[in-house]
Amino acid sequence: MAEQGWYNAAGDPPGTQRYWDGNQWLGDAVYEPATPATIPPPPGGYAYAAEAVAAPTFPRALKAIAIILSILKVIPLGFVTFGLIIVASVANDFDDELGAIGFGLDGLLGAALVVLLVLALVGALLLGFQFVGALKERPMMVFIPALLMSLLDGLATLGAWASWNEDRNSPFLNEGGPGGAIMITAVLVAQVYVAVHATRAKNR
Repeated sequence: MAEQGWYNAAGDPPGTQRYWDGNQWLGDAVYEPATPATIPPPPGGYAYAAEAVAAPTFPRALKAIAIILSILKVIPLGFVTFGLIIVASVANDFDDELGAIGFGLDGLLGAALVVLLVLALVGALLLGFQFVGALKERPMMVFIPALLMSLLDGLATLGAWASWNEDRNSPFLNEGGPGGAIMITAVLVAQVYVAVHATRAKNR
């Protein structure tokens, strides 16, 4: 007799399939395509097996949040990168004047601009991986950049709250509220959500 698998059993309607375990037919005849051929239906029938196999492994909410977060974060990052390039260009034009006081591009200012520019480009690269990974529904491609950006966002959140607390205790800078710190915290929460749920999707 045939090996285990999905076949059209004698007496069943044309176009249907039933699982053969090597000795007997199991479950009911179904019109759905057999998926996968090596897994027999459970005692409850094929409908339960089809539901289990067809369950999505990449949640829609995770995909939407990862894409939206990547777009929202890359916009200010692009402005920062553009600004750094302009500052570097201007500083290069006045390199001789700045160099006279020890802050030419070959000094502290140049090093700071290079570091900031590299960080901005790395951030853009991570956001690009997260965006493409979400579009293609690849959990690992989302998880790794999301984890790294969660760490960076955590540092930014600590810095934002520390800065607000310092301004709040200052007699000259105590008019502003914690709006900026709250916004950065919300971004951190969203980024952590993406990282956590991406690794859950990876383990399914």
